Amino acid sequence: MFRPTSCLRALSIPVVMLTLISGGGGDREIAAQPLRCAVRWTLHQHGDLAPVSKRVKRAAFSGLFDFLENCEGSRVLWDRRITCTDEPISAGGEAEPGRRRTFEKLSTKITSFENRKDRYRERSVSLSSRLEGRRVAWRSVETDSPLEVAFEDDGPEDDWLLEGLSADPEPLGLLPPKRVRAGDRWRVDLEALSGVLLPGGDARIREVALDELDDPLLHGSVLADLARDAAFLGGDRRGVVWATYCGEVTSEGRRLGQIDLELSCELTGKLGKRFRRMAAPAWEWAPVVFGEQCFFDSRLWGDGRLFWDLESGRLESLELNCKTESEIEIPFSMELGGTSREMVIQIALEGYLDCVLALEEL
Repeated sequence: MFRPTSCLRALSIPVVMLTLISGGGGDREIAAQPLRCAVRWTLHQHGDLAPVSKRVKRAAFSGLFDFLENCEGSRVLWDRRITCTDEPISAGGEAEPGRRRTFEKLSTKITSFENRKDRYRERSVSLSSRLEGRRVAWRSVETDSPLEVAFEDDGPEDDWLLEGLSADPEPLGLLPPKRVRAGDRWRVDLEALSGVLLPGGDARIREVALDELDDPLLHGSVLADLARDAAFLGGDRRGVVWATYCGEVTSEGRRLGQIDLELSCELTGKLGKRFRRMAAPAWEWAPVVFGEQCFFDSRLWGDGRLFWDLESGRLESLELNCKTESEIEIPFSMELGGTSREMVIQIALEGYLDCVLALEEL
């Protein structure tokens, strides 16, 4: 399995450079503070997935999805990049301060490398989002009311794009529930994984150009990408995530709390309406009708490290390094020659997923 020599160098995202480890004696509270200035947060996720098995059942035109023959040596590289700028919005009275977000970059690139009959072939497809370049804002309508999100630009009022967005991209669910000292360990609620793997919520990175989707392995890879996001957002979760407070460190004069993570979990479920809604924009050009259920089973295990700015109460950086195994089953039908053809794609993949989330004040 291909893997960069250094995940952090390969991801090319600045990470904290530690200059001193302090004693950090006594209990310490690690908590988030309200956003007081503009910040830019950047997510880079990178994965390398190798098909273990690929097949299509009940396919009348199996040549189009010929996954069975000579797939040894095939693999898929998956690269997602998100860059957003958040700034606080002052609120009058006792209303909760709001937040404005500009989506600067939202993209995923999927590259397949396929060994077919001794012919090595490389294909790529880029996924984008209609939210890129847009500006939204969360505000409280009245005192004690929850924040509500709306567009704040001259673009089209596509309110359906706002479904699933989260006002805070920081992984607050990983923070300790009480005061801690170095060596303390706590169990993290698995719901926090959604905030780690999809910070800021569902950015809808699933628009695909028809002329780019010219390879069978890419078809399956795009569907697998959509199914994975659907599972992160709404699948059943089992397993455990442990966090350990390692004490206080310093970087460029700033005091940071270090939290190490260990995770071993499984995401599984029958992804029906959610998956169909997610897949529709990417496949609206094709005569494809997805079945009632998409089945997804993904296992992730690995470790990570989080640095939290103790003075500003904000994330400095978060890194995750996970191995993955996934099995996906996607039923669908296509109109061919006036006849509807029913089929089921089954894909088994294994590889890794690396994630770096970084935040900087502007």
